[in-house]
Amino acid sequence: MGFTNQYTKFLKPEKRIAKGQIKARNIYRITTYKGGTPATKSGMEARYVFVIGIVDGKVHCLKLNPIKPVDFTNFVSQLRDRRIPLTEDTRLSLFLKKYASDGNDLFLTKVKSNKKIYSPSLKNYRTYLLAKIQNVFEIRFEQDVLETLFNEKLNVTQQREILKDEINEND
Repeated sequence: MGFTNQYTKFLKPEKRIAKGQIKARNIYRITTYKGGTPATKSGMEARYVFVIGIVDGKVHCLKLNPIKPVDFTNFVSQLRDRRIPLTEDTRLSLFLKKYASDGNDLFLTKVKSNKKIYSPSLKNYRTYLLAKIQNVFEIRFEQDVLETLFNEKLNVTQQREILKDEINEND
């Protein structure tokens, strides 16, 4: 069972990027993959992936479509680095704990043991050759979606600071 419809509600906005800009610990939508069956997928068949790491021109990732969104958001919340404040329209990886770019330690410590995210029954571990990726979109999040995703709401002091900054910008 796919959960693509549920993901499309919060996996936006998207920004088209060059395949060389794909980074670990981010979410992407791969629309065209040379040699894929079919090469182009969109709508309910879209390839939403969370990149674990990149090794020798190969992107190692988890296909999100078969994972329940609540399970994925719980997983991402475990990776959150709380020392970094949330900001809008920024790469997800900037808010997450640092792992090696090959993703091996992330896979071994967080992914492999989480059966709701990774298991043979989900069949969601994927590798893509960078050279064959033709169209890819990076998912960026709006502030309110990030706060919901990480279960963080601004306190009154933070809200006042933001309002003060916005008033100063408008003057």
